[in-house]
Amino acid sequence: MKSFDFKALADKQRQLQEQLVGFWAEDVWDMTRCPLPGIVLSPRNRRIRFRCRSAALNLELRYVCWQRFLRCDWTTSSRNNAIHALIRWLNQLRPQPPSLLAQPLSAWEGAYTAYLQEQGVEASYLCRGPLGKPGPRKYTHANAYLSTLRQAYRLLNEAYDETPEEEKDVWDLKKMGGRFRPCSVQHTVNFTKLSQPWLLAAMKQFVRYSVALHPADYCYGKLRAANVFSAFLQAYYPDLTPAGIDRTILLRYLGHVTASYPAGSSQNHLIVDLRIVLEVCAREGWAPLKKERLIFDEEIPQLPKTQPRYLAEDVLQQLNRNLDGLEPHWARMVTIIQECGMRVGELLTLAFDCLLQDARGGWYLRYYQWKMEQEHTIPISQEIAKVIQDQQRDVKLEREPKTASTSSRLGKGESSATGPYRALSTSSPTRGTFGILLAALSVFNPTSSGTRSPRG
Repeated sequence: MKSFDFKALADKQRQLQEQLVGFWAEDVWDMTRCPLPGIVLSPRNRRIRFRCRSAALNLELRYVCWQRFLRCDWTTSSRNNAIHALIRWLNQLRPQPPSLLAQPLSAWEGAYTAYLQEQGVEASYLCRGPLGKPGPRKYTHANAYLSTLRQAYRLLNEAYDETPEEEKDVWDLKKMGGRFRPCSVQHTVNFTKLSQPWLLAAMKQFVRYSVALHPADYCYGKLRAANVFSAFLQAYYPDLTPAGIDRTILLRYLGHVTASYPAGSSQNHLIVDLRIVLEVCAREGWAPLKKERLIFDEEIPQLPKTQPRYLAEDVLQQLNRNLDGLEPHWARMVTIIQECGMRVGELLTLAFDCLLQDARGGWYLRYYQWKMEQEHTIPISQEIAKVIQDQQRDVKLEREPKTASTSSRLGKGESSATGPYRALSTSSPTRGTFGILLAALSVFNPTSSGTRSPRG
C-alpha cells in the first residue's frame, strides 16, 4: 500500500473484526473443530494460539489466517509453528506497533530475519532447479517463517487498501472476474516492471479487455512478453516513443530474444504474444503504434516437437508393488492416472460426480480439459470405477458431518458445502507434491513402451 491513513485504522480493524465470527473469533483455534472441511490435521500441531500482547496485531493475524485457510492457500494445521514464531517476535517489539502495516515490508523482513538468526533459524535456503530440469540453476527460497510474514503483510495491505483495483500497479484478477485453472495459485498481474508510461497505460487497457474474453493464463503470457520488450527498450532505446517502433527495432528485438532465451518455446511465446499486444493496442487506439503488421509469420521461431516422456517398465512395476504403502488417496491417484493418462491438474480437479454409466453398465470418466477448454469423456474399467467410488465414499464420510453447520469452501473452485464435492480434493496432495512423487521415480526413456509420465 503506497500510503496508510492511521486515523482510519480503528475503522478498518473494526471491519476485520466484524468478519471474524464463531470459531474464527476465538484466540485459540483447535483445528479439529475447524468448520472448513479438508484441513489436514497434525496431532502435534492441532492448535493455533493467538497470544499477541497487542489486541490489534492479534486481530490482524487472526484475519490473515482465516483468509489463508478460506482461500485454500493453507490446508494443514502445521502452519501453526510459523504463526507462533511470528507472534513471539512481535511480542518482543518495543513499542508495540498499531498494525503490521506500520512499517514497510522490507523493514519488517530485516528485523525478523535478524531475530530468526538469533534463534538459530535461517530465514532462507538455497535449492536447485525443479526435478527433471537439467542445469545448475539455483534458487533462494524464504522458509515458512519469513513466508508467513510476507503473506500476512500483503493480505492486510489488500484488505486495508481502498484504492480502486484498476488504479493500482498490481491487479487481483479474481476481483475482475478472471477465469483460472482449478490448480492455479497465481491470481495477480504486476505492471511494475513496465518502464515506459505509454506501455504501462496500454497494457492495463489490454489486460482489462482480455480478462473478459480469455483465461487468466492468457493475460500472464501477454504481460510477460510486454515486460521483456519493455526491458529491451529501456536498455537500447530509452527515449523511443511508440510511434517510432518500426521493423528495424523489432528485427533487433527478435535477435535479442533468440540470444537471451535459448528455449524455442520461450522464443515463440515471447514473439507471438508481443505481436498480439502491439496489434491489439494499435487497433484499439491504446497507444499511437503503427497499425501495419511488423512481425511476420516466417520470423517466428517454430515450437519444438517434444517427445513423449515415459515411466520405464521396471520403475512402473516398482511403483505398483508399493501402492499398499501409500495413503489411500495417493494410491488411488496413481492407479487412475496410469489407466486414464490425464494431466495431474485434471486429476486433482475431478468433480465429485465424474462417473457416468451407460445402459449396458459400462463406465465412463468425465473431466474438464483446461488446456483445450472442453469437457472430455473416456471409457474406464470396472476396477477404476470402483477406485473412484471408494474415494467418493471417503469424501462423504469426511465432510458430511460438517455441511449442516457451515457454508464454507470444499476446495478451490467450489463455493459452499452444499455444492458438488470434488472426488480427489482438499485432503489429497497438491499438484506439486504428486508431480514430485512420480518425477522422483521416473526415468526419461522416449523409446520405451511403458506408461506415459503425467509430468507437465
